[in-house]
Amino acid sequence: MSLWAVRLALLCDWLTIGPSVALKLPQLVSLLRDGSTAGLSVSSAVLELASCSIQLCYHLRHGYILTSYLEHLLLAPQLLAILLLLLARRGLLGAPQLLVLASAALTALALAAGPLPLGLLTFLLQLDLPIAWSGKVSQLGAVVRARSGRAVSRLTWLLAALTCVTRLLTTLLRTGDRLLLISFTGSLLLNLAVLVAATVFRRRPAD
Repeated sequence: MSLWAVRLALLCDWLTIGPSVALKLPQLVSLLRDGSTAGLSVSSAVLELASCSIQLCYHLRHGYILTSYLEHLLLAPQLLAILLLLLARRGLLGAPQLLVLASAALTALALAAGPLPLGLLTFLLQLDLPIAWSGKVSQLGAVVRARSGRAVSRLTWLLAALTCVTRLLTTLLRTGDRLLLISFTGSLLLNLAVLVAATVFRRRPAD
């Protein structure tokens, strides 16, 4: 890569990581302030956390450079907080759910640290694309079904779309990996679809 391309890729790295520090905080604030979960999807929160965890475990296991996965490290606790708050608001947070989350956390630790085989992590990574997209489709469906976007933070989805753009640029500049380009393009379009739906149904009261 030329010097300008290296600098542009590095800039895009930090433009991706910067918003990730507080990417989900607007959604958390909205949940805490309004208390409403209308239009929010628990399955979307679960799938998004799963996707983020798979990516984080894969990068940690391989010892990749921190800037290539730091956004996942920053997003994981925010996604967990949203999931716990959603479950609590809907009266679904009890001992069974906490046990499942604790088991998932221990499994992720074992995948990242090495006790579980790398082949399992590689297999999970292959499922990451449909998992990530399914989470966004689930959220889009929840907004449309509820015909309400008031509980959905549009800022969160706008920032998510922007980080997809920066990751598209870094991928084009560094590797041109076709699978990653497809992944980020699909995520960008779905993030924008959720943003548009939340905006439309925020203005239109639910029936």
